[in-house]
Amino acid sequence: MDAAVQEGGGGIEEMDPIRYTTYMELIASAFKGLLAYYGQIELETQTSEAESMALYVQKILATVTALRLKYSFSPSHFMRPGVDLADSGFPYFHDIMVLDADLSTREERLPKMPEIERTRESMLDYLLRPETDIPVRQYEDYRTLQWQVAERAYLESLDLRAQFFRFTPGKLFGVDPSTFSVEQGRRGYRFSWGCYDSLRNRPCVYFMLMAQDEREVPLDQKDNPEYVRFLQTVDGIASRAPEQLAAIAVRLDEAFGALYPKALKRFCLGPIVSPLIADGAGSSVGSSKLSQILLPVMQQAEIGPNDFALFFTAETIISQREEMSNNLSLRSVLGMDKPRQIFRAPPTDQKLVRRGATSYHDYCIMPHRLRQHLSDQVFGEVKAVLNVDDLELISYQHNQTGGIDVG
Repeated sequence: MDAAVQEGGGGIEEMDPIRYTTYMELIASAFKGLLAYYGQIELETQTSEAESMALYVQKILATVTALRLKYSFSPSHFMRPGVDLADSGFPYFHDIMVLDADLSTREERLPKMPEIERTRESMLDYLLRPETDIPVRQYEDYRTLQWQVAERAYLESLDLRAQFFRFTPGKLFGVDPSTFSVEQGRRGYRFSWGCYDSLRNRPCVYFMLMAQDEREVPLDQKDNPEYVRFLQTVDGIASRAPEQLAAIAVRLDEAFGALYPKALKRFCLGPIVSPLIADGAGSSVGSSKLSQILLPVMQQAEIGPNDFALFFTAETIISQREEMSNNLSLRSVLGMDKPRQIFRAPPTDQKLVRRGATSYHDYCIMPHRLRQHLSDQVFGEVKAVLNVDDLELISYQHNQTGGIDVG
């Protein structure tokens, strides 16, 4: 196994293509479990939020598939993909950035690559050669052909609308006044976006309710140049997930002269714990504290190497009121006397104050068998590491068709 790469405190491990393929199968299985969970929530609640979360998880799954294509047969001299063992258990941020770079150069690179069918014909030609040519076919030429097929398929698959990139904007929707009450003279919108946190190597999804002055051109009007600036501003402010949610909401409020963020919700996915992930670095060196707590229980419960415990968090911050700022310099920067939103966590709850949220909930999807073996002591240790008072456990089981059932 490859040694852990000490980067930013350690825990980033470079994986060879064969092991990375197996790892990505695990990650795909975990997000299929999450997709099944949100699909169930959508059926029960019929909410747009559950529907949108299911779409974002599908985009993440498409990204997992793309990364598998890119690295499964990559030559040894290529930079190896990285996995964050110390924190998230997910692919390293650099590999998500590579998707953006490859998308920007795709149109230039594709014409220079052989068509897949032609490469497959060359592969068949190698397979039909005499057995004396097998070593050459297996270790050099044949693997190059495999890489050519995978690389072209990878480039052809890249699509801003289908995958989860460093910044993945959703659609902007007008809100029915009966479901979202706004002040007179304003119109309501809801907007969502995803980003891949560069510090903790985790995908995050945001939902925002906001109002706009009616005297302004509607933000959702076709070809409105302000919408492009809106996306750029959201990307610049909200692409670093560890920031307190209240701080992000305040910065968004200050960035726009005629937009008023009223509520902001964030789902942060991860970390993930699995025997398969820990296999590369051992049970302690380079692995997370959660892994050190849960892996012995997984072994006791005879959990398979491809099973997982996937943690995720939902945080919300809501504007309590709005008031005119006495800061003349701030009002000058905004270019107008805009009332500011007041985002404050309940002062009586210090954990909410530290997280900068009005409310938060923590969840974990794990095998039903692991949940049965989870003692109160171990459960308390897990909550202590996460620094949470409550953790909702969601059980899953593999079904006969190879899928995952949750609940």
